[in-house]
Amino acid sequence: MMRGFSSDDVDDRAEWTERFGTWLRAGEMVFPHVRIKGIEHTPQALLEVIEGRHIGAVIVEL
Repeated sequence: MMRGFSSDDVDDRAEWTERFGTWLRAGEMVFPHVRIKGIEHTPQALLEVIEGRHIGAVIVEL
């Protein structure tokens, strides 16, 4: 089941943060990302992002 969440209630936000963190730590929720090693590859990484070659975040490891 999938349902949305939207609330300005502080108690709801605290519950959401706890649940979301649990899912992340358990590996039940993941975010696509690409890791590129070396600052010298940053220009190429930026071009690839602009070209749409990667889905999710692009992380350049220094």
